[in-house]
Amino acid sequence: MSAREKILKAADELFGEVGFDAATTREIARRSGVNKALIHYHFETKEALLSHVLDRYYGRLSETLNESIGAGDTVRERIVRMVDGYMDFLDANRNFSRIVQREASGGGNLERIRRHMKPLFEIGKRLLVETYPATRSGELAAEQLLITFYGMIVGYFSYDAVLEYLLQTDPLSPKNLAARKRHIVRVIDLVITAVELEAKQAGKAVKKKPKGRKNAAKR
Repeated sequence: MSAREKILKAADELFGEVGFDAATTREIARRSGVNKALIHYHFETKEALLSHVLDRYYGRLSETLNESIGAGDTVRERIVRMVDGYMDFLDANRNFSRIVQREASGGGNLERIRRHMKPLFEIGKRLLVETYPATRSGELAAEQLLITFYGMIVGYFSYDAVLEYLLQTDPLSPKNLAARKRHIVRVIDLVITAVELEAKQAGKAVKKKPKGRKNAAKR
């Protein structure tokens, strides 16, 4: 592993454990086994180091989700694969959600997180709207559904320490993660059923309108 990779790995761990503000380049240097000056040589500032950590995470996440969305014959299968891939990514990169949560709550990299999230959000929104036109607006609008799905997944990892106390079991154990996936897929199935029902009812309403116009013309 190169010195640069050792620095990124140590910074990732420390940012996840104590947060950006509490992390020091001295501790990052100690953990990575390099001279502190080498950190400044590769990344110049601690802020730039965090930006590199985030960019690397989002690059891998984007690849994961794009691969998932391209697999499966139906939209439901693609959504389920995205959920599965997203949860596996968060499980394998547990510091990621902790770092993002802190930064999104007032950190200096909020704008960077927004820029990374925007295209991912738009991909999901386009998938839903193109397949289910009923999600263009209303109570089951695509953006609301995506926020709900995001919260169901990310919140589980962000609050794992709280959930462990509430549930009296490790929420991130393989058994509990599998149960969480099944629950989310079940919720997705319920949502898709509701969206399809709403579309069907809207279609019936549209069919009735021409008849009304014909009758009005006869009168």
